[in-house]
Amino acid sequence: MDEIIEKVGNFGPFQAVLFTSTYSTIWMAASGMMFMMYGSYNPGWHCKNSTEDNLANFTGSNKSSSSYDVSSGSNDVCQSWRECDNVDFDKESSTIVTEWNLVCDNAWIIPFMITMLMSGILVGAWICGPLGDRFGRKGSLYSSVAFHSLANLLAAFSVSWKMFAAFEFVIGIGVGGIVTAGFFYPMEFVGNWWRPVLGSAPLWGIAMLKFTLIVFIFKDWKMVLITTAVLSAIVFLPVFWIPESIRWLAVNGKHDQIQAIVQRMVSWNKKPPVDPIFIQTTTNEIAQAQAETGKPTYIDLFKTSKLRRYSIKFGIVWIIMAIAYFMISFGVKSFSGDFYLNILLFSLADIPGILFVGPIANTLGRRHAAIILLSVAALLCFGIVIVELLHLNETLTVAFATAVKTDIVGIWSVVMLISTELYPTFVRNLHLGYLNAIARLGSIISSYMIPADGHKLFIPFAVSGFLLLFASVLIFSVSESKGRPMVETIRGLEVEKLSINSKDNCKEQLSCPGDVEMKNMNNRF
Repeated sequence: MDEIIEKVGNFGPFQAVLFTSTYSTIWMAASGMMFMMYGSYNPGWHCKNSTEDNLANFTGSNKSSSSYDVSSGSNDVCQSWRECDNVDFDKESSTIVTEWNLVCDNAWIIPFMITMLMSGILVGAWICGPLGDRFGRKGSLYSSVAFHSLANLLAAFSVSWKMFAAFEFVIGIGVGGIVTAGFFYPMEFVGNWWRPVLGSAPLWGIAMLKFTLIVFIFKDWKMVLITTAVLSAIVFLPVFWIPESIRWLAVNGKHDQIQAIVQRMVSWNKKPPVDPIFIQTTTNEIAQAQAETGKPTYIDLFKTSKLRRYSIKFGIVWIIMAIAYFMISFGVKSFSGDFYLNILLFSLADIPGILFVGPIANTLGRRHAAIILLSVAALLCFGIVIVELLHLNETLTVAFATAVKTDIVGIWSVVMLISTELYPTFVRNLHLGYLNAIARLGSIISSYMIPADGHKLFIPFAVSGFLLLFASVLIFSVSESKGRPMVETIRGLEVEKLSINSKDNCKEQLSCPGDVEMKNMNNRF
């Protein structure tokens, strides 16, 4: 399929429009996934029937301007909360905390809601992974977008925290489907050199800025959800233009549809027509080879020794990255300083983290780039431990945490690129569904790692530092994907393995048998 992509243009106007249309769905998924970053914010409260100064107002009474001790259950403050008959929250912000008084005895509901959201994402990714490989990327992606839009709209009219928690699970299902198909969908239309370029687009950073802008404008949890629903409906509209993945069509033997898509691509990219016989021959060979395997299931991710190693190692790495990323994101209220300034800072941190991914991944290779970034993130975490233990300037903690978040975004992009290039098309959507699902375990764990006392931040960052170092060891043990053609079938992946082993045994020869075998396989797959 790489030869067909090269003939229609590795990247042109067609892919540019496709890239913008499909990646805009991720912008909406970010709002659904990160809503609790704002929703769990406690703007502070005071007791109207209290006459004592120390009970009258608790805003900014501790390390965090969001009165984290009030939410988490500080004994003195919570005793005051229980004795107060008329609690009045700061009117500046309307969150689910202020809506249903989720402080002190009810503070456990916040991590529970995050767990519900992440469990929904796990289910959505787990379902949409095989659906995308069985029935196509397009249907899997855009049905998830429509589902996400409707769920956000209904959640805005929740009348109890239990009802909202249920909708958080439903929203998570939509998010899981979007992130499973949305990230690599356009990568199946471009050449090898362009894949890390697309992977280095500041997609998530832009999405986070959009979410932050919505929060800044409304500062109201209901309006944030309604706006997300409306924007999700808008990004759904390109469904009437977006084509199905030509790699998926090839694996499933639908060469007539590929012919039509190729004609559109050469027209948009101003390339000469591609020989229909060449397209049909190529797709028939791919489909015939894949027909021997049958329909993909999650079992296929562990079917061969190579896929089994990939799935286990990448799964652990994704869990670790989720722990580090979401611990900082959902814990924004634990850091010193103004909440809204911190949420803006942490959102901006996602952009530079991804901009240098392309140059580094193409220059040093995907694996070395990931190892370097993981090591830097670990060192930054240990830097926060030192700052906290020595009681240095708290601004340093915020700065280092921002740098860690920046680094994690870059790591995630490189690791996603590696796995996308190593897994065959037959299970590519499935593998991303598996990784997105298993990463939710890390997201759930992170919600319980956020310290109730902001002065104990060194504990979760120490844990994250050691985990990130372990992740770098795992990445070191996987294959380099730079410069390799994307294989279409599991059989093609195993033949690639045999070819590499043959080359290792005949380095002194002018040519290796594996070269010829691999060339033939590349022509077929």
